[in-house]
Amino acid sequence: MQRWKKIREEGQLGSIIWDVVMILIAVSNLTLISFDLMYLRLRPYLYYYAPELVQNYDQLKGIEENPFTTDYLHRVNELEASIFSDLENRNALSEETLQQSDELARLSSQMLRDNPFQTAGLSKNLEKIKGRIRQFVTNETSQEIESYREAFQYFWKLDSQNYRARLDYFDQEIAPLMEINYFRHRDIDGDFVNLFWSTIDLPFLIFFASDFLVRFLLFFRKVPARWFLFLVYNWYDFLSLFPSSWLRLLRLFRVMAIWARLQQSELLASGDGLVLRTIKSYTDLLSREISGMVAIQIISQLQTEVQKDREGQFLADSLEPHRDEIKDVVLEQTEKLTRERILPFRPRVAALVQVSLEKSLDSSAFRFVPNAILRPVLQRAGNDVVDSLFETIAATVESQEGKEAIGGIVDQMLDSLRGTDGEKTAGLIQKLTYNSLEELKGQFVNRELLAEGSKTLQQQLSEITASMFGGKRHASSISPESINRDSKSNND
Repeated sequence: MQRWKKIREEGQLGSIIWDVVMILIAVSNLTLISFDLMYLRLRPYLYYYAPELVQNYDQLKGIEENPFTTDYLHRVNELEASIFSDLENRNALSEETLQQSDELARLSSQMLRDNPFQTAGLSKNLEKIKGRIRQFVTNETSQEIESYREAFQYFWKLDSQNYRARLDYFDQEIAPLMEINYFRHRDIDGDFVNLFWSTIDLPFLIFFASDFLVRFLLFFRKVPARWFLFLVYNWYDFLSLFPSSWLRLLRLFRVMAIWARLQQSELLASGDGLVLRTIKSYTDLLSREISGMVAIQIISQLQTEVQKDREGQFLADSLEPHRDEIKDVVLEQTEKLTRERILPFRPRVAALVQVSLEKSLDSSAFRFVPNAILRPVLQRAGNDVVDSLFETIAATVESQEGKEAIGGIVDQMLDSLRGTDGEKTAGLIQKLTYNSLEELKGQFVNRELLAEGSKTLQQQLSEITASMFGGKRHASSISPESINRDSKSNND
């Protein structure tokens, strides 16, 4: 009560109310962002428990029903209706109904071949469908079925005796896995459509940007010479204002802005109280987790960009501005290779030539020439040939014509990257770049695990909770009396 009285006397009530409003708005925005990031994982559950929410939110994500699985389920319903109609009018299935059954068997083979679940990231559903169909057929025939295609062919061979059990099994075990499948549109850049950032998050972004600008101008009026310190002190706000969809995970830094507001507004009791220690510990932990999520997400999106097929343009465009530098490096390395690797072989090459010439003395052509005359001539000729060869190599590499020839080879190599010949090289570079990013991501995760002692987030939260309420005791052992004592000490 005394704190609130002091706040009213100092005229800080309006500022605190504004901070509370900002905190509530930030919490709402953070909740929406977290829901959007988790939506695709929650969608299979929300599809049945909140169908209206899924129907409306799918529009923001560019999601619609998958045409293949929707048509498949529609044909199953038509087949079921045809069977009921046939058995009601006669005790056998009509030819048209049998054709519908065969068509479902054909569509099943197409589903196994094309995997319509892959785009939605639900390939595991197809694996479940395949396993359940094969298990059903195995149980019915008491034979192990190796081929999924044969299992589907057998499953859709219906008659008046087995149709009920198979259709009931399909409705209970298979249809739910197919109903949640979807098709998601892409924009002109090849990325998945996501209107959340331009519809729901944009008003929040404008609001926070306006607040950030006003606070910056007020700070600038007070200390214009040190305006950059405002960006340093409020770096988390600055990062969370980037409008690019690539950096949308940076919005999660607003949890740090919430913590800063709570501290600046003095809404928390000062000192080392229970509430302050709890919030600070959880905030520090969440900040580390969010930083890790942001880093891994950025690396993953870089991998996605690298994997995009641009017919070699990615590599060619990257090397083109450095064409002259590449030429200089190649020329320098060629001269160095000649000077340090090739020229030192001169004595060994000369010795090899001398050995070859001495062997030639045994030939019939030189049989009648005295060795005393022939040997010095051949040795001198061999040395002259070797000297001339190495001098020519050195002179060619260092001459202007040689440098132009090497530069021309480099130009041809760089130009070839833009044609069909460069696709293989570009693909190799893209693969190496992707693997390097994957290695970087793995090293980052390993460092995080090492820093945290390989503890899960839940374990760390449990330790924080236990430490907040009395050392090593488990959180469940906290008594109301201990909480009252902590609260009383904070008030004192």
